[in-house]
Amino acid sequence: MNYIEREYKIPSSEIEKMYLSRELMVETKRGVIGIPMTEVKKNILPSCKTCIDYTSEISDISVGTAFPLKDWSVVIIRTKTGEDYFSSLVEKGVINVKNIQLEPEVFEHVIIAALQKRTAGLKEGNKLEKSHSFIPVRFIRETEVLATVKVEDIMTKEINAVSSEMTVSKLLEFMAAKTHMGYPVIDDNGELCGIVTIEEVSAVDKNSRWNTSVGSIARKNIDVCYPGETALDAFRKMSTLETGRIIILDRENPKKMLGIISKRDLMHALVKIAEE
Repeated sequence: MNYIEREYKIPSSEIEKMYLSRELMVETKRGVIGIPMTEVKKNILPSCKTCIDYTSEISDISVGTAFPLKDWSVVIIRTKTGEDYFSSLVEKGVINVKNIQLEPEVFEHVIIAALQKRTAGLKEGNKLEKSHSFIPVRFIRETEVLATVKVEDIMTKEINAVSSEMTVSKLLEFMAAKTHMGYPVIDDNGELCGIVTIEEVSAVDKNSRWNTSVGSIARKNIDVCYPGETALDAFRKMSTLETGRIIILDRENPKKMLGIISKRDLMHALVKIAEE
């Protein structure tokens, strides 16, 4: 804020809104000014640079920009407490709502920004760890308590798999409805044949999404875990492939999916352990 006031002569009291596009956009009654990210990065705290949690994944409610819409915010609700509170505000007419499924571009922007933040945070953290032997924000991989948790105890058993024949456009709508960023892909026989994430979706040209199948963009190098393995095993495999999720398979029938573990599941496992 001091930098903005000094370099752009904008007092903090005059700022009505700030949001990220290709630049940091600062909106006042006098207009909107774009500040290049090269300038912004010089003023970012080390702890912010290494943060990998763009959407506060263990909070009850997250609220953020709904770019490219104006005067709207994205709301992510993760717990019953958050849902009850949000619903009460809607019932009282305090806030107006619309379904994010009707705005796939907004959903895509939030998810891509979260992935970019995670990637940038990991890179910056690794750089600091090598040069200073410490990281301002502790990475999830640093805690060995995950080694005490079995994958079958934290996996989500209700698996939302998608057909390899589904179009990328329909998949994006499905992602907005289910709020997950990646899904197992199954073939005509109902067998696991890949995994698809928002990263593969965003790489497809918007004009081609209606006639591009999920099977054609799905990752084939699926990493898996089996009952008996630990949450730490799952996280290490998850980090290697950068898919953000691990499929849990039956040892006796490797084509049978038993569950799925996401980064969110690991975070909630850590919180539960900390509370015990």
